[in-house]
Amino acid sequence: MSSHPPKWIPRFTAVVALILLLGAVGKTDALIAGAGFVSRQDPVFHVPKQWVFLCVVPLEMVAAAYLVFSGSLERRLALCTAGGMLFLCYRTVAAFVSPFIPCDCFGSILSRLGLSAAMADDIASVAVVAVCGVSTLAWVLWKWPGGDEIAAARRA
Repeated sequence: MSSHPPKWIPRFTAVVALILLLGAVGKTDALIAGAGFVSRQDPVFHVPKQWVFLCVVPLEMVAAAYLVFSGSLERRLALCTAGGMLFLCYRTVAAFVSPFIPCDCFGSILSRLGLSAAMADDIASVAVVAVCGVSTLAWVLWKWPGGDEIAAARRA
C-alpha cells in the first residue's frame, strides 16, 4: 500500500465541493423562482421534485462544507466516492424510468448561461462519471497494494 496520498486529492475534493455548491444553488434558485419543473414528479422517488430538492439542498451544502473544512483527507475522499456513486445510481435509475426527461439539478443555473436542459443534463452526467472515476483512481493509487508502482509508471 502506498503510504502517501496523491498530491492532487485536496484539489479534487475542492472541485467536488464546488460542483455540490453549484447543484445546491441551482436547486435553490429553481425553488425560489418557482420553476415549473419543480412541481413535476421525480421519476425515482415519485414525489414532487420540490420535496426532493428541499431534502437534497441541505445535504449538498453540508457535504460541500465538510469537503472544504475537514482535516481528514481519507474521509473527504470517501465522501466524494460514496456521494458520486449514490448520485450515479440515482441517475441510472432515472435514465431507465424516464429516458427522455433530463435531470434538473443544474438546469436553472445553466439556463441563465443560455444552455438547454439537455445540455445541462449532459454536463451533470459527465461530472458524476468523472467524480466516480477520479475518486476510484485516487483510492487505487493511494490504498491499493502496488499503487506506488502504478503512479511511478504514470509519471515515467
